Amino acid sequence: MSNFEREKSAMAYMAANGIDLYARDFESFCRHLSDPKHIVSPTEEARRQYAELKPHIENLRTEHYEKWKREAEKRAPYDLMRSYQPISAEEF
Repeated sequence: MSNFEREKSAMAYMAANGIDLYARDFESFCRHLSDPKHIVSPTEEARRQYAELKPHIENLRTEHYEKWKREAEKRAPYDLMRSYQPISAEEF
């Protein structure tokens, strides 16, 4: 499916579900979800490195995760449904 077809499909979905067509982030989100995916299986070297580093990574997680959860910046989720209404020339 081409990029144009994915955009057209997202716009049709938005119209059918009463989603404001000016919610460009939602349309972009839909297109990104429908982008073709290329899944690569890990190589033996990647598996070896993972096995080698797993204890170190687990140690870092157990040592720092609780502190990170307490101190992490808490932001409201980004609003994909935000409308970008066209601005008229008079408003400038």
